[in-house]
Amino acid sequence: MTLFPPLKDSSGWSGLKTLLRGGGVIALPVEYAYALSEAPEWDASFVFRSEKNRRLFAIKARSPEKPILYLAGSLAMVGRFARMPETRRARLFLSRWPGFLTLVLPARPLAIHLGMAKNGGVAFRIPSDPVLRRFLLHLGTPLSGTSLNLSGKPPLKSPGEIGREFPFLDGVVDGGVRPGKPVSTVIDVTKFPPKIVRPGILKL
Repeated sequence: MTLFPPLKDSSGWSGLKTLLRGGGVIALPVEYAYALSEAPEWDASFVFRSEKNRRLFAIKARSPEKPILYLAGSLAMVGRFARMPETRRARLFLSRWPGFLTLVLPARPLAIHLGMAKNGGVAFRIPSDPVLRRFLLHLGTPLSGTSLNLSGKPPLKSPGEIGREFPFLDGVVDGGVRPGKPVSTVIDVTKFPPKIVRPGILKL
């Protein structure tokens, strides 16, 4: 396992990109916790993500039937994988990005082909942290953003905890100790009216 410097130190970005491009899985500090991150497009074995992604689900001891959310650096990046909603209310939700809000959007064929979609939808968040957004734009592709924990257990909060519990990860980005809470609000805008899948800190 490689320990990378904090994201604000861009000296580690090229190494992270190389690792992720090779199919690596990393611990990435996000708003309040660490995410278990890999890049859905970079798959050297040329198999569908639903096959490749077994490692991520195995690490979390999580059912592969459960959806994974993705982190993107911009609306343009999201738009390659999901269609933007047409209704006024759903567009209002989009106006809350960047922010701590996860939206389930109608999946485009690319997301379906890569196995990112569940039931025709794909979940995205554009983080509020500008450094994290710049890093994602540097990569040029979204990353999975599921919380780094065993399914049903609290999220891990520090590189030390992660190293003890998940020593087989390919890398950890040092984000210090994270608070672990709260969670993002999740809204499914493929439904009409939009449906709150998980309440979170963001009040709508």
